[in-house]
Amino acid sequence: MDGSNLFIDEASKIADKIIDSSIKCKSGIYWETKKYDETIEINTNLYSGNSGILYFLIELYKIKKSKKLLDSILNSAQWLIADNDYRDNNLAIYCGAGGVAFVLIELFKITDDNRYKNAALEIARMSKIDHRKSDILYGSSGAILTLLHLYNETNEAFLLELIIQNIDSLLESACFTKEGTSWERNCYSIRPLCGFAHGASGIAFVFGELYRFFGNDLFRRISQSAFEYENSFFEAGNWPDFRKIIIEEEDQKKFIDFYINQQTEEFSSYSFMSAWCHGAPGIGLANLHAQKISEVSNGNMSLIVSAINTTSDTFNLKVRNYTLCHGILGNAHLLIEAFTNLNHPPYYDIAREQAIKCINDEKKYGYWISGISKKGSEADCSLFNGIAGIGHFYLRLFKPFQTTSPLIPYVQKIKAEKRGIEKYDDMYLLNVMMKNLFPNTYININENEIKTTPEWKSNSLREDVINMVNGFLNDKNSYRLAEYYKVDTFKMDLADSIWSNAYLYAKHLYELKKVQQKNYSELTLNNMMQYHLKLNNTVLLYKYNIGTAKSHLVLQATYDGEPVNQYYVSEQTFKLLHFFKECNTVEKAYNYLRKDSENTTKYTFDSIFKSLLDHCINNFFLVEDRTTT
Repeated sequence: MDGSNLFIDEASKIADKIIDSSIKCKSGIYWETKKYDETIEINTNLYSGNSGILYFLIELYKIKKSKKLLDSILNSAQWLIADNDYRDNNLAIYCGAGGVAFVLIELFKITDDNRYKNAALEIARMSKIDHRKSDILYGSSGAILTLLHLYNETNEAFLLELIIQNIDSLLESACFTKEGTSWERNCYSIRPLCGFAHGASGIAFVFGELYRFFGNDLFRRISQSAFEYENSFFEAGNWPDFRKIIIEEEDQKKFIDFYINQQTEEFSSYSFMSAWCHGAPGIGLANLHAQKISEVSNGNMSLIVSAINTTSDTFNLKVRNYTLCHGILGNAHLLIEAFTNLNHPPYYDIAREQAIKCINDEKKYGYWISGISKKGSEADCSLFNGIAGIGHFYLRLFKPFQTTSPLIPYVQKIKAEKRGIEKYDDMYLLNVMMKNLFPNTYININENEIKTTPEWKSNSLREDVINMVNGFLNDKNSYRLAEYYKVDTFKMDLADSIWSNAYLYAKHLYELKKVQQKNYSELTLNNMMQYHLKLNNTVLLYKYNIGTAKSHLVLQATYDGEPVNQYYVSEQTFKLLHFFKECNTVEKAYNYLRKDSENTTKYTFDSIFKSLLDHCINNFFLVEDRTTT
């Protein structure tokens, strides 16, 4: 089904508007775009910058060839190559330099001009991996998507090595939970996010692409497990938005007040968003694409239908904007994808209705309602927040089977050699998960001691590894390994008990403020004697004996990164902390420990005791009891 000429005409009208607003310079042309606060910026990324605008012009040129379009495309590409420095940039396809490389490869495909291919490869060579980020917008999964497109067209060996490095980064940073696999625990959310732009489904989509590309079963397992994580939270036709914005100082004060007033619901309640970035439209796209890969799909057709229905409901709301990231036409991309994948014409008709609305509103108001500006000639030109994305949506309606969506930029025709990823087998996945889930046990197992891999039955993956490790330890019958295993399971239980990372963060901010205000290290021991302290409820104590060796552990739940930090402490520190499992005064703790140090002078003991106390308070092992302060 091809759309009417109305849509190609409207796309051309937008392209003319964009080209006329370009800024000329010695090396070519470029565009200024807008941030959310409507300040002007010049950037190169696909999401909000010049490569995204160029992408729309290239897609239009594929359908409607014209000299004006081609000249603008070539001049824009020249500016991207000549006037920008991509050294040390990450290759994330949406908000990294990867978007530029991706678009240059698209230009190479239509011009066969090696300048653009070579420029894309040079950007990849200059890139670096940001191990802190995993998401498709900024992180390693977005870089993999860029690299797959480049590798598919060039077969360059160094690109495969970069793909492997980013896969390793993703696997090593994964959270293998009982619900499934997720990424990026941080203080600004209840738990790792759902969603395409920043959450599990975007990364699941990328691992699905890796499976399509290389046929490696490990990638299928991770993709399925990431979908499983998200789908465990599916509720009333949508997936929750777990974000809690605690970035600015004003936000932090507000959440500290929630903590002080014990308004715990503020840390666990979540909202629902229906957009490409968060919620049913983007997650629906990822699941719909997985449906085409039968080994990945998990049979989630009912979830896809729910996502389509939830997305369709947004079209009945008052129009916010028509852009791709969080606007009406971005949502309608799911309907076009559903039409092309499921051959259901009513889906196309629904998407078409939204485009007609946008066209009519532009005639009515004299400008396109974009994601940032509503001021006609000042409307943002970018792909995800501006009118380039609106124009691209018209192209999708005009040629739905020939035009791909930038919201789900999969590799259409796989051409590159399937080589070099043999290391990703069951044993590799087991080793990654053992390091993650059982670090103490793993480090004390001799290399190659585990010869069997789990029977992968559960999409959470974790349960399969736990069962395998239990069987291994039963056969091994080692008291030493059993003790290490207890520590690891203790840590896992503590991690599972974390019900909100944002809560732990607000608690930390409160305790940090108290420590800074009191400046305990500067107080004398006498001044502290009547203070009431207790063991922080984020801390667990564990002691184990292996032969003559004794280890005293403090396990502390965290709000960021690893869910539980592990500290080895002295026996004396352990005794001090154990005494404060119940709220007590410093004086009572002092007298308790003094009994065991009768041979130590009072001066020496006082110095040691104060040092231990300061260490435990400054590391938040001990906190003041709120009921007595």
